Amino acid sequence: MSYTINAHEPFFAGVSRVADSQVKKGLESLPQPSDPEEAIHDIRKRCKKIRAAWRLVRDDLGDKEYQKRNRYYRDTARILSDLRDATATLETLEMLKDRFGDVIYKSAFQEVQAALKDRRDQILPDPGQQEKLFKQVQQRLEKGHKKVNPLTGSPKNWKNTIKSLRRTYARARDWQRTLRKKPTAGGIHQWRKRTKYLRYQLRLLKEVWKPMINPWRKELNKLSDLQGDHHDLHELKPVLRSLKGVSEESRRALLGLAAQHQQYCFSMAMPLGERLYAEKPKAFAKRLRVYLNNWEAEPGEPLSVRVAF
Repeated sequence: MSYTINAHEPFFAGVSRVADSQVKKGLESLPQPSDPEEAIHDIRKRCKKIRAAWRLVRDDLGDKEYQKRNRYYRDTARILSDLRDATATLETLEMLKDRFGDVIYKSAFQEVQAALKDRRDQILPDPGQQEKLFKQVQQRLEKGHKKVNPLTGSPKNWKNTIKSLRRTYARARDWQRTLRKKPTAGGIHQWRKRTKYLRYQLRLLKEVWKPMINPWRKELNKLSDLQGDHHDLHELKPVLRSLKGVSEESRRALLGLAAQHQQYCFSMAMPLGERLYAEKPKAFAKRLRVYLNNWEAEPGEPLSVRVAF
């Protein structure tokens, strides 16, 4: 099943089904992934999607229960953080190569790539230790799957759902406004996290009004990609500065390209963010309330859930 709540299913049951399906898809990558790097990426993405789903019903779960579920899957993903970090710099270098491959000598990329591979091999634990980490993740996913009580039925009204959406939107918008005055790499990373949560939550609700929500999600995806590239480049630069086995000429060239592309990502992200977060949170919530109030199970047959004004 897709990462979407269907119009014909009870809302809470849909959220639980989606979270459950993400756990099962994560388990499919384990315990002996044929591609460890892809498995790491997949598991971390699944955990983020699970957290976004529970965040949508945070006020229905209650803060204590929500925090317990959120921390559980956050900590599960963190088990693989070091493995992910060891390979991420190579992916970022490949991004620079795709964009600037015709600007500097190919040998500079090859030299840095070889040094980054040596660094990765030194950082990564041996295969036996990697297997233990994957096994630990598998056990946590299986345990969490058994422990979590699924939600059932539908809300009496959309008040809590709108409150959760407004909270996610407002936090992303606040970071966007902060960065307008004082741009920092850490701030852009925080902005990205909130943007991704909003994108996932809108994906859950895309059946509410596809012609409006799907293009909106597409633009949020563009924004989170720009934010993500900016963060990856920020993480690459200190590695390049301390990287052994590369010439100073190649080091300076790659550092310059990283800084240039970082600036490009920021210059593209900010105006896109201005458009996506133009509404004040109150207006955003009001618009979503109208969408949800008019969500139809079938043409001419509106759902029974209504917001109490």
